[in-house]
Amino acid sequence: MIKVRYSKTRSFFHRALIIDPVERAKHQYLSKAGAFIRRDAKGLIRRAKKPSRPGNPPHDHTGLLRERIFFAEDTTTGHMLVGPEKTNQVFFAGDGQPVTGTVPEILEQPEGGDIQVLEVYSDHFKKWVRADLRSKRKLAGRKTRLRRVHIESRPFMAPALAKNVDKFPDLWKNVVTD
Repeated sequence: MIKVRYSKTRSFFHRALIIDPVERAKHQYLSKAGAFIRRDAKGLIRRAKKPSRPGNPPHDHTGLLRERIFFAEDTTTGHMLVGPEKTNQVFFAGDGQPVTGTVPEILEQPEGGDIQVLEVYSDHFKKWVRADLRSKRKLAGRKTRLRRVHIESRPFMAPALAKNVDKFPDLWKNVVTD
């Protein structure tokens, strides 16, 4: 005859022995996946003075786009977020209200997108130039305009993800061991 003994302190399903290693493995897996995507996204961006052709990854004129690609785990949803940091560049929406950090998002869109750039007329150069928005005093009393600029699609995050999708199942193999 088999006797079943129940204990108040120990149960059949011991959470610390099963859940904790799986959670550690999940964090490790997500971190590796994010690092692979980030590495490949940074590798797609080249430093050059001229703009890249539409449909190709963007060229980085200042080095900021390439340096500002990060990855982090969203612990509330359990997802890994990989992408460029929101920039402090200021552009303007259709109603003329300032919007910050929209260019990296527009680059990923299949059709690209439109932004408005604030320009000031330079008496020295006799042409319209991009306004320096760090000081409103420099703009006071000068002619300004908002010019609509269309930015063609130059994806770099989606190709980096597509390049790494096949690696993800192998990252899970044998992650939880005795």
